Formats: sequence, structure tokens, C-alpha cells
Amino acid sequence: MILLIKYILPILIALNSYGQIDDQTKHFYAGFTIGASTALVTNHYIKRPVISSLIGFSVGTLAGIAKECIYDKRLNKGTYELQDMFTTSWGGGCASIVSISIIINKNGKDRNRKGSSID
Repeated sequence: MILLIKYILPILIALNSYGQIDDQTKHFYAGFTIGASTALVTNHYIKRPVISSLIGFSVGTLAGIAKECIYDKRLNKGTYELQDMFTTSWGGGCASIVSISIIINKNGKDRNRKGSSID
């Protein structure tokens, strides 16, 4: 959870400080935030970086599909756009890459602190 606050929150605050954000960027941020949060929390419990990042990507993608297909299309609460679904999924994919590198980097630092060498 500290990783989430340490890495993801400052990025979102910095990006949000530029003023008005267009719709595609919001979808990307939503997918990124959901994917990274899911990957980091999942890795905290299962300690498998690759599986955690795949789960993060999947949840970010499913969030985009659910938002567009259920909220926008079925409930008529917004405008259904296929591009929004892909952009949210793209954010989840980028988050999985970033989160796996954060997890691996953290695991390497933990190993070095414990005194073992990396071969």
C-alpha cells in the first residue's frame, strides 16, 4: 500500500494539476490507476510479480469494458465509445508494465538489504 501512495498518487496529482483533461486522458488515467492499484495490492498478498501485473491489466481492462458496455450503453448514462474502452485497456496495460518494474525493483532492494547477492 505504501508503494501505491509513493509512486501512483504523486503522478496522478502532478498530471491533474495541468487544468482541464480531455476524455481519452481520463480513461487512460482510470485504467492506469485501477491496473496499478490492483497489481500492487495483489502482489502484496501472492508475491508473484508477473501474475500480479497480469491481474492488474485484466482488472483495468474489465473496468473499461464494464464502464462502456454497462454504464454507457445499457443504462444510457453516457456516450458509448469503443475508443474509450481501448484507451482504458491501454492504461491498464501500461500500469502492468510500470507496476512489475516497481515490484521487481522493490524486491531487489529487499534482497540487498537482507545481505544476499544478486547473481
